[in-house]
Amino acid sequence: MHSASETLQSITEVPTDYVAIQVANGWITLSGTVDWRWQRDAVVNAMRRLVGVTGVGDGIEVRPDLSLNAALPPCGIAASESGG
Repeated sequence: MHSASETLQSITEVPTDYVAIQVANGWITLSGTVDWRWQRDAVVNAMRRLVGVTGVGDGIEVRPDLSLNAALPPCGIAASESGG
């Protein structure tokens, strides 16, 4: 069984200093700022899967988007807009 902090450390795509965790009575409260929405989703989903967790409060903010690819993990797929 992993603790919330061990689980966060196992998510290598998210620097551990980007997210703070508070745990009380089975409830995990997350705060901090990440670069991409998929990073926030990865942390929240990982916390929800922990044994004994009754809820997750997602207070993680995503830095302002600089591209259209903010929702996608880096995988070589690009989105573009075309006029018309």
